[in-house]
Order: sequence, then structure tokens, then C-alpha cells
Amino acid sequence: MAIAARLGLRRNRDDRAAADDGAIDLLSSSFLGYSADGRGWDPAGQRLIDPVGDDDAHLAHLSGRAYAAVRRDGGQVIVVSLLGRHEARVTRFDQSGTVPVEIREFREVDDRLWLRGIKRTNGGDTVPADQQITDWFTWVRPDTSATWTRFDQQSPQGRAHELRLDWNPGAHWYDHPAFGDYDELVGEANLLGRLWPDVEPLAFRGR
Repeated sequence: MAIAARLGLRRNRDDRAAADDGAIDLLSSSFLGYSADGRGWDPAGQRLIDPVGDDDAHLAHLSGRAYAAVRRDGGQVIVVSLLGRHEARVTRFDQSGTVPVEIREFREVDDRLWLRGIKRTNGGDTVPADQQITDWFTWVRPDTSATWTRFDQQSPQGRAHELRLDWNPGAHWYDHPAFGDYDELVGEANLLGRLWPDVEPLAFRGR
């Protein structure tokens, strides 16, 4: 069952009233709604950006306009952004809904979506700014090498790590999603650990 339909079954009338106003109950665990803005979620206001109904979102999907689907799952706000016909992004916020702790970037290659990047931050709003570390893993195209760049207090512009590790291009291909069915793009929380298991233990090791 499509995620919008499956999770929508768990909405109650209070959720609907809040969604109509754009405000979201932070304790809910459900499909939160569609946004006409590719960003989808306002972390400062804790609400959908420019919420729209299913019909308007479906029209945006068919016409190739940017829109976003937003859900809360396991305490995390997850935004699936369809950025026209050729790009997509999945953003996971921390449980406060304010800090993006993981961003997955997809770009069309040969009529399918290619997972070209995963950007991860070591925690949410409980981590002091001077201790935050962001790791950006990129696989630009199937025929290019993989890179890992770290951004932290010592290297705010980022420093690249040369990693000579095997990786499986076949695991990076995704079909374009049908409207309302984004489960494949969202995937499991620890996708990086499956794609690059040798790197996962290093990603958040303070050095």
C-alpha cells in the first residue's frame, strides 16, 4: 500500500485540523501531508511549508513541478522532495524536527534515479555547534569513484578522505516513484551501513 494511504489511515480528526493550518502535532506518528514547496518542512516553525491537498500534489507530480511529501516516523520528520522530473531528495530530521541529520540526494541517470550522495550529521540539537561533524559521501555517477568529505570545526570547508574500498553500483539505482509511494526512496534508516559497511564505523569517530 502506498505510504500516503497506509499512514493516512492513522490520522485522526485533530491531525487533519492541524494539517489544514500547517501546524503539526510533534507527538504524532503519521503521514503529515504534502507541500507545494520542495523543501517541505519548516524546522523553525515546526510545520509544513505551503501545505496542499492530495489532488494538487498529484498534479504537481504529473506535471513535473517540485513538491514534497512529509511524514513522521519513529519520532523523526522525513521529507521526500521531488524536485522536478530529474532530481529527488530525502531529508531526515532529528526527533526535535529541527536539525537535518541525514540527506540523501538522487539524480536521474539513464531514465532512473541514481543515489549520488548521503550527507550525515552526528546528532541533533543536543550536540554543541563546535562539536558537530558532517560527513558527505558521494557517488557522482556509476562510472566514477566514491568520495568522503568531512566538515567539522577544524575543516569548515571540508577535507576529503581517499577511500579505496569496494562499492556496489547496483545498490544505488532506484525507480522513479509513483505518486504517493515513496517507501523505496526512504529506505532503511541505516542505508549507509549497508552500502558501505567498511566506512560506517569511521563516519562518527572523533579524530
